[in-house]
Amino acid sequence: MITIDTETINKNGTLIPYLYCMYDGIKTFSFFGIDPIEIRKQLFKQLLRKKYNGYSVYAHILSRFYIIFLFKYICELHNTYGYIVKPIIKDGDVISIKIKNDKGVSITFKDSYLLLVSSLFNLSNTFNCQVKGIEPILKLSESLSIDEKYYAQEDISHYSKDVRIID
Repeated sequence: MITIDTETINKNGTLIPYLYCMYDGIKTFSFFGIDPIEIRKQLFKQLLRKKYNGYSVYAHILSRFYIIFLFKYICELHNTYGYIVKPIIKDGDVISIKIKNDKGVSITFKDSYLLLVSSLFNLSNTFNCQVKGIEPILKLSESLSIDEKYYAQEDISHYSKDVRIID
């Protein structure tokens, strides 16, 4: 089993992914950058390795959120690289998406929210797991580098969770 997560920033009313993370049960991988297409490619390059053949890849709220960021690349895998893509959709929810090629690579994306209907924060409390720390937010200032300014936020009112401001 593999778990993945995505972090986004709000740029002019558009959510843009800037970080993809995955955990394969042993090792954690993070793909961070300004170019959302490039970091998505890095995530899939890691996922679509023979060592993960047969794995299920869980994303919380895949059907209602993460699929937006992943679907275009999944279509590219099919149209450009010949991967077979088999989605299972029920009542508008993406139950799973199996992706495989002729070189022995097959993974299946699944929506963990459809199995465990609660926020990740509440689930971590329910199962007495260590919770993710307070999310750091970079505050916009003149002293930041160009890359840092891209991720900095002027207004954090849209955050619904605890944040830590970094000046």
